[in-house]
Amino acid sequence: MGWQSDYTWLNRKPSMKEVREHLRECFTWSTEKVDTTVEMDSIRFGEYYAVLKQVNEKKGVTNYFGLAVLWSSNNNEICHKDMDESCGPVIINAPKKHIHFLNEHSPITDEMVENDRAMGWARDWRNAVLNRKPIKKVKDGQRVKFAHPITFSGEDFTVFTVKKVGRKTFFRPDGKSWYGNIRKYGMKEFTVLKEDNDE
Repeated sequence: MGWQSDYTWLNRKPSMKEVREHLRECFTWSTEKVDTTVEMDSIRFGEYYAVLKQVNEKKGVTNYFGLAVLWSSNNNEICHKDMDESCGPVIINAPKKHIHFLNEHSPITDEMVENDRAMGWARDWRNAVLNRKPIKKVKDGQRVKFAHPITFSGEDFTVFTVKKVGRKTFFRPDGKSWYGNIRKYGMKEFTVLKEDNDE
């Protein structure tokens, strides 16, 4: 599915709380056969995650599935792109409690995967969330070495010095005077180098 844009009439940029409420409304609906509600959800900058509950009262069936949503906002507008877990979404920052809930209430069996390729994607997504490594943090002035080279302007670097400016983190390559931004550095593999005066 492509991006959907909704006008808010706020005359300002919506807060994250307002975006969360808006997305909850987007994924709550009813038809003659099925009622869909948000069982639990979580929001972070640019990403929204939810467990949706679908009830078919006539058949007496209740199903749960995971939802991953990309979102952005500006004055008077909220945009989002939604993907359920069977789409194999690549964003895997959903709370692990969502996956534990799904595995308990809507487990995916080997037989389901054999009969439906989308179920394989769903299981892979759940496993990716549960096996997600904790985000590493760095301190101002530390020297770090990445396991794989980071490329700036066509040149590869592995060793950097950390510079903290407020809530932002920048990295200066060894031998250079400038600092750059390394996107999602906390999810990359690196080690903190000890200085000569460290015990």
